[in-house]
Amino acid sequence: MLEATKRGLERWGFDRVTIDDIAAEAKVSRATLYRLFPGGKDVLFEALRVCELEEFFTELRQHLASADNLEDLLTVAVVESLAASVADEHLAAMLAGPLGRSLAS
Repeated sequence: MLEATKRGLERWGFDRVTIDDIAAEAKVSRATLYRLFPGGKDVLFEALRVCELEEFFTELRQHLASADNLEDLLTVAVVESLAASVADEHLAAMLAGPLGRSLAS
């Protein structure tokens, strides 16, 4: 469902994607989507945000483990965060904060 949500956001944007779009993308009924994510689109988007941020920080932790000192740690954190945000526009939008929603549209 979360991958379908991400594809829907890519196709239609944050403001235009609907629960019906996401359900069709996931090949499930609208009722199934609401059963799994009561609260609809906002709950689904929050679940996607949490999942993607968990993936980002898991990968970042793995890169940071190689740092030998504070300078290396900061350098790796900045370089890897920037590389991840360039590679994933949804992640970039989430890391941008409140303006992220308009960037993802």
